[in-house]
Amino acid sequence: MIILSGIFLLVVGGVGGYQLASFPKWIEMQQNRAIQNHFHVKANEYTYFVEGVEDGFILSLQDTEYRIKFSSNKPLKVVYVEELTPVEG
Repeated sequence: MIILSGIFLLVVGGVGGYQLASFPKWIEMQQNRAIQNHFHVKANEYTYFVEGVEDGFILSLQDTEYRIKFSSNKPLKVVYVEELTPVEG
């Protein structure tokens, strides 16, 4: 009986730990959904990364880059979009 309860707690701890570890992925999934809804694109048609300035992101979409920001409320939405001009070399 003690062995069974130990195995049960091990399984519960493993499943709970996995769920807790995947929590940051949930925020990333919400950001992806917000981008797809705002720009009407599929998941493989864009890429984005953290800009590092005031919680901003750079979004690359169809040879155009945008500076975007997300809302702080749930569900996440794109609330700021600025098209970036390319730098001539």
